[in-house]
This record gives sequence, C-alpha cells and structure tokens, in this order.
Amino acid sequence: MLYDLLFPLADQHIIFNVFQYISFRAAGAMVTALVVSFLVGPAVIRRLRRGNVGQVIRVEGPQSHRKKAGTPTMGGVIMLVAIVSSTLLWAPLGDPYVTIALAMTLLMGAIGFWDDYLKVVRHESRGLIARQKLLWQMVAGLALGLLLLWEPLSSHDVTARLVPFLKNVHLTLLPMAFPLFVALIVAGSANAVNLTDGLDGLAAGLSAIAALAFAVFAYVMGRVDTSFYLGLPYLPGAGELTVFAVAVAGSAIGFLWFNAPPALVFMGDTGSLALGGAIGTIAVLLKSELLLFIVGGMFVIEVVSVMIQTSVFRVTRIRLGTGRRVFRMAPLHHHFEQLGWPETRVRSGRARDDEGSLMAGPIVGERSRAFEPGAVVAVLGLGLSGEAAARLAAARGGTVYASDISSTAGLRHAAERLRSLGIDAEVGRHDEERILSADLVVVSPGIGPEVPIRRQMTHTGSGRSPRSSWPGGTWKAEPSRSRGRTARARRLA
Repeated sequence: MLYDLLFPLADQHIIFNVFQYISFRAAGAMVTALVVSFLVGPAVIRRLRRGNVGQVIRVEGPQSHRKKAGTPTMGGVIMLVAIVSSTLLWAPLGDPYVTIALAMTLLMGAIGFWDDYLKVVRHESRGLIARQKLLWQMVAGLALGLLLLWEPLSSHDVTARLVPFLKNVHLTLLPMAFPLFVALIVAGSANAVNLTDGLDGLAAGLSAIAALAFAVFAYVMGRVDTSFYLGLPYLPGAGELTVFAVAVAGSAIGFLWFNAPPALVFMGDTGSLALGGAIGTIAVLLKSELLLFIVGGMFVIEVVSVMIQTSVFRVTRIRLGTGRRVFRMAPLHHHFEQLGWPETRVRSGRARDDEGSLMAGPIVGERSRAFEPGAVVAVLGLGLSGEAAARLAAARGGTVYASDISSTAGLRHAAERLRSLGIDAEVGRHDEERILSADLVVVSPGIGPEVPIRRQMTHTGSGRSPRSSWPGGTWKAEPSRSRGRTARARRLA
C-alpha cells in the first residue's frame, strides 16, 4: 500500500524513492509485524481468556503437559493479523506472488481455526478428523497447482523445479502430476509445523528461521544480477515475496514474546497450519520445494519420527502381537521430554549421553558412587548447570536438595520445575546444615569461592568442612574443551 501511494511521489521529493527498494520495505514489514504482534497480543489473550478458549490436552500426551490445560489457544490469530497488516502495508497491492502467498496463508489458517474451534468450543480433544483436515489441505494445494499451471507467473517451465546444489539439474514433473506435487508440499509443510508445535516457542522459532531463509532466496531470485551470478532462475516479481516472508518471520518472532515458556498463549492449529502453509507456498512459488527439506530440516525430522514410530508399531503388532516403539513418544520432542529433559533444553537442541554429559550445555555428569540410589546430593545454584545436575542426580536415584541464594524470576521458575519432579528446591537461601551433611555437593559455575558456603566446603583446600565430609567429594560443572560445549564434571579437592 505504501509503495503504491508514496513511490509515485518520488518525482516530487527524492525521499519517497526509498519505497522502490525491497530491502527497505522488507525491514519495514519486519518492524511492523513485530509491533502489531506486541499491540494485538495482549488484547487477543484477554479475549480468549474471557471466552474460556483454553487448550485441551490429549490424554495420551506427556504428563508434564497436564499443567498447561486451560492456557488460551488459537493465538495464531495474532500472527495472522500481523502478517496481513504488515504485508498489505509494505508490499505492492495486486502483486501475484504476494497475493497467492497471502491467500494460501489465510486459507490454511482458516482450516486450523475450524479445527481449534471444534477443540475449544465443542471440547473435542481431537478437533477435526485427520482425514478431513488433510482433505481440505490437499484441496487448497491442488487449487494452487492448477492455478500455476493455468496462469504461470514466469516464462520458466512451471513443472521444472530446482534441485539444491546442482546448477543445471532440474526436477521436471508431468503436467498431470504437478498439482498433486504442489498439494503434497503445501499439506506436508503445514502438518510438519503442526506436529512440531508441541513445546512452548518451538514451532514459532523454527518457522521464523525458515521464513527468513526463504526471504533471502526470494530476494536473490527476484533480481537479474544476483540470480544470474548464483545460477538461479530469474523470477520477475518474486522479490516481493521477500516482504511477505519477512512479515511471516516478524509475526512469529513477535508471537514468541507471548509463547516463550511459560507460555501465555498457544498458537493452535490456527497458527501452525498458517505458518506451514505460508512456508510451503513460498517454496512452491520459488520452485524450491526440495530446498524446503533443508531449510525446514527440523520439521522433516519431526515428521519422520512420527512415521517411524507409527510404522514400527503397526508392523511389530502384526508380526509379534504386541506393538513395539522406537521412541518413548512421538513426535521426537516428546521423546526427549519423556527422558526428563525440560522444554528449554529440548528447544535448544541439547542432548545428554549415557555418561550423563550434556551436548551444548553444562551439566554434572561423570559416574560416581555418590550417585548410587539413596545418596544425598546437594546442588548449589539453580542456573542451567544446577538444574541439570539436580535432574541427573534425581534420575539416578539420589535424594536431592537444590538451592540458590538469589531469587530472580528465572531461578524461581527453575525451582518450580524441579519441585514438579519431586526435587526439594528453594531460592533465596542455602540450608547449610543440609548441604554440609550431604554425601555429594554439586557446585554450579556461578557459585564463586567467595560465597560463604563455598568457603566452608573448601576449608583448607581439602574439600572437607570442619563439621562434615563427603564420600563423593565436591564436584563442579564446567565446560569441556574437548568437544565444543559438552560439559563434564570436575572433582574439586
């Protein structure tokens, strides 16, 4: 809209000339989407709460998700409002690429809205039957495929699709198969994001990354010089998809403000199907469907984990009479939750091995006889290291007491998470008697030697207190230098 209104004024004043630049308008779309999300979000959340539009938790889902029951859902409306408003404001009105992408996003969002309505208004936990939802998604995808066949957006062969990393190789489809291919891509992308939307902030964060990646490709393929230099097809007008893709990313990032743990609102199918549909549509319009498997790699992994789990269970049930599972629960992020990982760790991609180490984060981990069942373990500090150490010790059968002298909001949340697992945790103080009588004391990196309780523990540098001793010694979580940020436990004294 601003392009159509203000760029014609460039003849009168040069300042209006900036509106011809896609990079400028993309930046404006990002900021606008963020601001709209921040402004609309609180009002939408209040309205959802007044209407008792709360999340229905599936009975077969993780037990840890039961406490999320009643959290407002259908928050995807926030993102849809942000996407539509910022796109209409900064993209040229009537641009075919933007019009198609925006229409598909709204259509997929409408399907998700219908599903959410059945869940939260009619209180049907499953919402739309999976076959019904997939049918409408396929219909939308088939319509897009037929439209592109009937009205090609460029002079390039509409059935020729790009193959990543191969300059002169294309995947050429039969015209009759092209609409079905498009439908599978759009529906698959939408459902992949939907499956990933099981943890606070996970789907929104990954969608923002994917949208920004496609924004770069849209910008490159919409320019004659860069597309020729990189060996990509030049798609006149495709550069405007940059504005749309950045608006999608901005809305997702803005939504994270309300969806970060503990989430104030869930996007629901309204948001997840809209985000997936938007990303899938961009990939189709840029002839880059195969690139979607790289840009949205985590979405692919989530879908594959469900396919593996379902297939193995059905085959083993037929052959063995009892279904076997590869994962504790699918999709994959639920598998890690069942292993005892907090949501923040699953989202950040950290992984703990059998020795108790943590990939990409600090944790206490080497084998110790003090971690034998029944051992009394005291953990000082409730940061990432302390919380992970407490979970590990409890998982190995230890009786754990965790504390932190500070009482910030983050530490209080950490203490609440530990208490939900049956671990005695407190903030604002250290119980010296319990710490000094423990079999093992784990010290987080943030607990310096100047802290009084540390001075007592390391009296005369022996690792022993004048009042107590620890058979397991005193341990400290520290980063490992041998493998990235993998952490190990170093014995003190």
